[in-house]
Amino acid sequence: MPFTRVGTHVTVTAVAIVIAFASLQSQSPVAGVRSQCRGADSASADLIGYITELINTTDVQLAAMRDSIGLTGVSPSSLVLVTDKTTCAKAAAALDNLANVQSSGRTVYVVQAGTSRYIVEDPNGTAGEHLMVWVYDSRFRLVQGIAR
Repeated sequence: MPFTRVGTHVTVTAVAIVIAFASLQSQSPVAGVRSQCRGADSASADLIGYITELINTTDVQLAAMRDSIGLTGVSPSSLVLVTDKTTCAKAAAALDNLANVQSSGRTVYVVQAGTSRYIVEDPNGTAGEHLMVWVYDSRFRLVQGIAR
């Protein structure tokens, strides 16, 4: 599974992957949480800004990554912070599956990009010092993880 550090063009090593999975596994259930969606705040705005930057990039390497994760032709105006409980539950379950845990109770930011991609971020899931962003298709099959 490819991982890329946007901005410095460095591929994250297997060690960072292990750290990311360990971080995902360490999340404890949140009692009484009715939705696994994180709402609009400065972190969600930062995530949408990051995706917008990736969509608009003219850098050859970043454009190649953008194209490989299926964001070619996606308009920044189509980026939507998802607050639908069902969609967020699917996104959280996809991260749980990636971490090989069940029903962690994690809450996530989910941004829909166009009609075929979801960008998912658990602000508690890191790879070392980097926050992980996970790109999924419309059926929540993993496309790629990106360290940012």
